[in-house]
Amino acid sequence: MLLRRGCAAALFPPLLLAVFAVLLLVQLASTLLDSSFYRDELREQGVYERVHTEVMPLMLDEFLSRQDSDLPDNLAALDLPADAESQVAVLEITLEVVPPAFLQQTTEHVLDEFLSYLFAQTDDFEVNVSFAEPLRALVVHEAGQPSSFEVAYQQLELGDVLVEGAVVSASGGVARLLPDEVRAELVRQAVGDTDATVGELDAEVFAAVGEIGGWLLGDTDTFRVEVSFDEFPELAGPLAPILRRSPAELLASGFVLDERRLRADLEAADGDAVNDVDRTLTVFTDAGWTYTDRDLDARTTECEPEPACEDAGGLDVDGVRTASDLVRGPIRWGAIGAAALLALLIGVLGGQSLPQRLAWVTGALSLSFLVIVLAAGPLGYAPRLTPEVHELLVSGTDDWTGSRQAFADLVVNVGESFVEAFAGGIATDALVGLIVSAVVLSGAVIWERQRPGWD
Repeated sequence: MLLRRGCAAALFPPLLLAVFAVLLLVQLASTLLDSSFYRDELREQGVYERVHTEVMPLMLDEFLSRQDSDLPDNLAALDLPADAESQVAVLEITLEVVPPAFLQQTTEHVLDEFLSYLFAQTDDFEVNVSFAEPLRALVVHEAGQPSSFEVAYQQLELGDVLVEGAVVSASGGVARLLPDEVRAELVRQAVGDTDATVGELDAEVFAAVGEIGGWLLGDTDTFRVEVSFDEFPELAGPLAPILRRSPAELLASGFVLDERRLRADLEAADGDAVNDVDRTLTVFTDAGWTYTDRDLDARTTECEPEPACEDAGGLDVDGVRTASDLVRGPIRWGAIGAAALLALLIGVLGGQSLPQRLAWVTGALSLSFLVIVLAAGPLGYAPRLTPEVHELLVSGTDDWTGSRQAFADLVVNVGESFVEAFAGGIATDALVGLIVSAVVLSGAVIWERQRPGWD
């Protein structure tokens, strides 16, 4: 009997590993391989609000501080206002047009659809993204009332910026080096009555934005923007580089842009960002832009000669789906079977009667759960691994600067939240298991003591 109980005790270490594997796999399936886990954690960390309050201000400040290099060549002469008041105005209009609720709704939809597919929770996915709501909030307005775009445009005095930038551009950028008073006089000499010219130009800009906005939203099938320079011919020369037209063309026929010209310009653009213009433009309509598992499969097929471009940006989607299925299926059930078999062997070897065997099984399980609770809870993860996880996340993002630094802080916070939720889930499940097995153990001991002849 002593030998059998020694063998039963020797089976405890493998039982502990098997129980830990079961808890690990169960928690993995319910957290890191569950799309709803990411949605809940991002909400809990207030990510969407923090993007507006922490990330966007840094992104705006970073852009304005290096606008000379970031703006396209034809707009490089524009000197966008970078003072604190202007930045506050831009952030306010951004918050109005793209509120945290919209950002959250769009992000959660993409995560739910794609991650559910990636983790093999669904057999297909359909991501639909529409920026119609922000665009409508920006350009659509009641009759007699300015649009949000017009309010921000006027508040930032972008008309003055555009006119001055055009004059600076026409001078080859030399005017930017002049003192403010001299530059202002140069602008007056170039355009005459600056306020009148700016007012006329503003009206043309607002009309153009309304035309293009309505077309992007799908309210109209076509649009045609015509800006005549008859009223301000002095701007034809300065604005020619910005509008990518010759001064003679602007004076003769004005600036003309319609949907065909815009599509042609987009199709001629460098890069792969717009490889299907019509489909891409649907992102601004209520119907939205749609991307499905069929599109992903087609992209994978096109990229097959180049493994680096397979699936979603190099991610082996099929491999992740297969691994997820294995974790939820054979691997998890295999671990459960191994733990059950080891527990059964411990009971058979350790006890003679049914109550004794039940006591050995539940005693071994109770001890296993207790060790795991201590390891994943207050005596293990919290004091030992929390600093290491934090240091690992920080070291992975310590070279991020500017606006990326705000993202780095989010990544660290969210990453720590993920790991803490994962470890906490294991500890909680182990605690539940400990309580249940301890109750059953108590019942088994009482049962054994009440058997006839126990004394």
